[in-house]
Amino acid sequence: MECSELKRIRKALGLTQKDFSDELGIQQSNYSKYERGAASIPPYIEKSIQFYIEAKGVVELIEKVERLETDKLHLTNEIKKIDQDIEESKDRSSHNPGSSALGIEGAKG
Repeated sequence: MECSELKRIRKALGLTQKDFSDELGIQQSNYSKYERGAASIPPYIEKSIQFYIEAKGVVELIEKVERLETDKLHLTNEIKKIDQDIEESKDRSSHNPGSSALGIEGAKG
């Protein structure tokens, strides 16, 4: 288990380092070292963490959050593309006053 994953799990649980270390039955100072990567996570602590997150259903929560973050990124990119298209359309319209944004020439009477 990576230290960044440990922090992500704790944050997903909505716990402070102190709260999570209490749940795991370890000192907060030791937990902090694991999360920062200053010390290796002992196998028994890793097993305790796995048991805890499985019991809390956090795995599903983390996966859902990751999917939502991915969806948000895709939507943000789509919005940027639409904004660019709108700006390009406005630029074309301002350079060709006789045509609409869709490139259709105005009716002449």
